[in-house]
Amino acid sequence: VAELFLDVLSQSEYFVPQKVSSNVTHSYYTLGVRYLGENIGTFWKEFRSAYVEAGGDGIYGAWSVPYLEPIISYGTFRSHNPAIYESVFFKEGSCPVAERIQPELMQFKTNYRSMRLAKSKAKILDKIIKRILK
Repeated sequence: VAELFLDVLSQSEYFVPQKVSSNVTHSYYTLGVRYLGENIGTFWKEFRSAYVEAGGDGIYGAWSVPYLEPIISYGTFRSHNPAIYESVFFKEGSCPVAERIQPELMQFKTNYRSMRLAKSKAKILDKIIKRILK
């Protein structure tokens, strides 16, 4: 399934697939890509909405880097084991590259129950890329 989507995504310069070493076989639980369409004014949410409205599945997103999630950014986790966590602090800017790249991430669903359904979703993706990203 990932190969179907990779083939479609390869036709656009606005998707950068995750790197996979040549000596491994990726299971593609999801297909992760960087979305660069915002460089031409087509925002992540706009692209996702168009894909979903056309019949595509939602795109998984990593909504924020883990240490900016409330349980960690508020320090709530420290109460679970103060002796270990009392001096552990995370703040915005701790991992600037991850923070910059995270809003560009899209993870496409790959766990379809049939190749026929997967092919129909890949076809929808192709249509949206051609319509929105030209």
